This record gives sequence, C-alpha cells and structure tokens, in this order.
Amino acid sequence: MSQALKGTPFTFLFSVYNEGDLTDFDTTPTLTVTDAAGATVSTGALVNSTTGVYQATITAQTNVAELSAQLVGNISGNATTLTQDVSIVGNLVFTEAEARAFDDARLNSFTDAQISEARERVTNMFEEYCNVSFVPRYARVKFSGANRRDAWLLSPLRGIRLDGGAGYGREIQTLLGATDNTTAVSTANVEVYESGFRLTSGSWTWPTTSNPFPQTLAYEYGYASVPLDIKQAALILARHELSVKDVTDRMISYQDALGGVRLSTPGPNRPTGLPVVDETLNRYRRREVVL
Repeated sequence: MSQALKGTPFTFLFSVYNEGDLTDFDTTPTLTVTDAAGATVSTGALVNSTTGVYQATITAQTNVAELSAQLVGNISGNATTLTQDVSIVGNLVFTEAEARAFDDARLNSFTDAQISEARERVTNMFEEYCNVSFVPRYARVKFSGANRRDAWLLSPLRGIRLDGGAGYGREIQTLLGATDNTTAVSTANVEVYESGFRLTSGSWTWPTTSNPFPQTLAYEYGYASVPLDIKQAALILARHELSVKDVTDRMISYQDALGGVRLSTPGPNRPTGLPVVDETLNRYRRREVVL
C-alpha cells in the first residue's frame, strides 16, 4: 500500500495493460475514491494524457486515513476494475531529500518513486517487528462490547498504547470516530487507556448473533515525531536495500596473529541482520500481550 503525507495532495496513478501492452479504456472510466468508512473522497478530474495511463489528484487530507480508489470501465468490451490503496500518514520516517543526502549521497541516482517504495517497506517492517508505528497512522477495528460501559480491547490494538489526552508526547493518539450498531458515538464520550477504552456514560450495545461486532472504533496511532535513532536505522536499511554492494554492512574485519586482515560475515540477527538497525529496533520493540 502506498503512503502519502497528511496535508499534501496525492495523485493516484493507474497504468492499464491489455495483453502486456498499455491500452486505454473503451470510453472514459469512472473513478471512485472512498475512505475506510465508505465515505466518498473528492478528487480532481481524471486525466488520460498518455496511452494507458490515468491519474487523478485527491485533495489534501486533514486526518490520517486509509483510502481506496477504484477505476471502472470496459477494455475491448470487457468490464475491468482496477483498485489502488493509499495510507495517509502524519509523518515520514525520512524524506527523499534526506535519503539522497545520507551516507555520502549514495542514493542520489535513485528516483523519488524508488526511494518512496523503499521507505514504505521499511516503515511497515519497523511497525510489524516493534508493534508500534513510528509515524501517525490510521486504524479501524470492530469489536464486541458487553452491555455496560467497559469494553476492554487488547489484541486489535497490537499492544499500542492509546492516549486520550495530550500529556504523553511520545505518541500521538486521537480518536477519529466511533459507532455503536451503526449509530455514531461522540468520541468525547470515550476514555482511552493502555489496555482498552470505555464509555464515560451510557453503555455499548450487546452483541447479537446477526451482529456480533456492533462497535467500531477509528483512531490515530503512532509516534508524533520520528525518533532520531529510528530515522537513522530506517535510512541505513533503505540504503542497504537499494544500494547493491559486494561487501555487506554485516561484514566484520579483524587482524589475525600474522598481521593479515580477515573478513567475516556473521549469520542473520533478526530482524534485518544489520547490527545497528537490529539493536535500535530491539530497544523499541513491544511484546504483544495475549490474554
């Protein structure tokens, strides 16, 4: 899934192929962009400036979000649907400019698209391993709440602390929406804790056989700003992925008794095999609690 920065317009780009060749739709296709709740997101005009290439720009989003774009039309008389997803994030682990300036500009020859793809892989891998996001991101979960105020939630939050207030600083946590059996619930009425959340008044709807998960919570999670050591680790890993070398960063040199220099490559050390990166990630890693 592509990533775009909150507050910045994002352009969906579709390349349409038919039997391996770029081709246009028979007539102008329809583009629909929706968020995770199914609401339509406004876009600019769909442009087909080059054969088989369609693009449209969405307006800058004020919140983190998960968006999905569907391009629907006919190709040679056959109904065709193309889908593209984008995650609107509140920050980036590093910018294209930072990547090009890093390590004696060794990534200076790579395109923005190549650096962006590497950044997305690194961002997702860091979150998957550490159980915490280092950039603000969107999440949406459905759950069953008892017919009372408390509705404790552990596993869907993947061990990430939610903070309903603004006093912690290290992580930004904002409730973006809550529904109870399709009825909107004021987020001001939801208190959020490390292990879950509860209503300050009223009660959640009791789950039924036909509707076992009547509650939905949308929230923003992750660090408000990227820690400097995480940024450094992300740049190292991205450079390692993009820049092919004969001697890897895991290579260790030492001098033997005869004065000769030997090189040794240690085995993989989870999760990347790059000592500086792994040491950094292990400092931030959170073990997921399973009850």
